[in-house]
Amino acid sequence: MSKVRMAIIGAGGIAGSHVSGLRILKEANLDVIDVVAIADIVEENAKRRANEIASFQAFKPKVYTDYKRMLSEEKELEAVDICVDHRSHHIVAVDALNAGKHTIVEKPLGITIKAAKQMIEASRKNGKILATAENYRRSIEDRVIKWAVEKGMIGTPRMLYWLQTNFSLSAWGWRNDKMKAGGGWIFDGGVHFADLFLYILGEIEEVYAITKTLEPIRYDDWPEMNKKVKSTVEDLSFALLKFKNGVTGAWIWSNVSPGENFNHRIINGTSGSISWENGLTKLGEENLGKYTLSLYELAQMMKKELGAEKVNELFPNGIGTRNLFDFDGTIAIELYDFARSIIEHKKPEVDGELGLKAEAIPLAIFESSVTGEPVKVEDVINGNIEVYQKEINESLGL
Repeated sequence: MSKVRMAIIGAGGIAGSHVSGLRILKEANLDVIDVVAIADIVEENAKRRANEIASFQAFKPKVYTDYKRMLSEEKELEAVDICVDHRSHHIVAVDALNAGKHTIVEKPLGITIKAAKQMIEASRKNGKILATAENYRRSIEDRVIKWAVEKGMIGTPRMLYWLQTNFSLSAWGWRNDKMKAGGGWIFDGGVHFADLFLYILGEIEEVYAITKTLEPIRYDDWPEMNKKVKSTVEDLSFALLKFKNGVTGAWIWSNVSPGENFNHRIINGTSGSISWENGLTKLGEENLGKYTLSLYELAQMMKKELGAEKVNELFPNGIGTRNLFDFDGTIAIELYDFARSIIEHKKPEVDGELGLKAEAIPLAIFESSVTGEPVKVEDVINGNIEVYQKEINESLGL
């Protein structure tokens, strides 16, 4: 298989995991990407990532502080991996696509629906691939849960409970600013979960939600509580999800819950349940008892049934199989999928359209909370409801 000449734009925190993913590909003898350049406005960050790549790649990527200059000067560049802040996703991606580069963008695809649509349109206009860097679905635990549900192991799915609470007043840089992040964790990390809902249970028709900012002051030095930071994103979200297939979902998240916390994610069906914490619990013979299979046991069953060829397609050369959730391994798989999409001229597993559908779910949560009414996800995608997003779009000239 030939190689893709790729550049990384943005050398901050998540770029470190992308570099680890590239290293994993090399170590697994899946040498399909050469990183030829790295761009970041902070030169030291770009240099650090370039040195990391040089430790496993035959040459060191060239460092730039201006990505536009990089796009212009790197004549043989084929693709870019965008790891910048949410507000900049569409700006950088549109520039890259217009420059004729295949593009993968960290989640969420765009800071708003309008921003994401600009990227999709640039992809179509230029005939270049746009992929969303969505890695969670590529883990064993999420692949096996989808497999078990599709096999009918819990009967017909009826309910989804996605419940996570904790307590922390730690600040998180630009992610505490709505105008830079688009929203808090329900948007930032939550888009991973929205993608899983689509992947495992299908599309969501309607959302009814309440979000709040209960702790608008956070701290860079938590728990010392000296360096105050103002937060303009949510820290609490309660949402009811109405799936098109009849499943009802409850999605609750908070990081302002002192005292006892909980973390439980489960799908209930007509004859059992499957959870990310406990695996499969199924009604026994004549409904008299129960038996439980762990996700690890289910994974062995899935691998046996799928066969070596299909397993290798999901987990190329065994990548991501060390643990039920191997974060850097899942990123390696998403980058491998992106490279193969370019080389083989095919659609990536998570393209721009799917990235748009995933981000529309948390954005529907925000829109419902602002309007105080149930919101159709399709109305968010079509731009018929744009109350929460309005000030972000106006600030960007969208």
